[in-house]
Amino acid sequence: MEINEKDLIYVAKVKSTRGVNGEVSVSSLFEVPQSIERYKYFFVEGSWSKINVSRTKIFKKHISIKFEESNNIHDADNLEGKKLYIQKNQLPILSEESWYHYDLIGLSVKDLDNNLLGKVSGVHNFGAGDIVEIEFIDGKNEMLLFDKSFIKDVDVEKNKIVIDKTGV
Repeated sequence: MEINEKDLIYVAKVKSTRGVNGEVSVSSLFEVPQSIERYKYFFVEGSWSKINVSRTKIFKKHISIKFEESNNIHDADNLEGKKLYIQKNQLPILSEESWYHYDLIGLSVKDLDNNLLGKVSGVHNFGAGDIVEIEFIDGKNEMLLFDKSFIKDVDVEKNKIVIDKTGV
């Protein structure tokens, strides 16, 4: 299976081995960490090889995954520290007014008069809501709360976000 890295999204990281039978402990990047359980395979950072899940165990403080291709501690050691990816088309389809962070990165940022201000360079969530990082044409970076008081329109099809900075 030929994989294009642009079609992949980082969703988990292998933290450590767990036992001697090839099981690993992972940290999930999903908003609800347990959502990782719905995925039956991942792609491993670097080699981009596909690894198939034989079982996932959800505990209070961690998630453990056993992969079909990992049968002993040595196999698990080779996965330690690796990022795990899924194909973007494996993600659930969102409602009309929702976007994945990767959909927003790279969009042009325009003002209410359609003047180009810069581009979205990142989207972050530090626990109090999504924040859009904007790289302005003059080289400055700013972060704006992703809410209707600042973000007036998102049009992924037209590759733009319209912002109103008058309240900033």
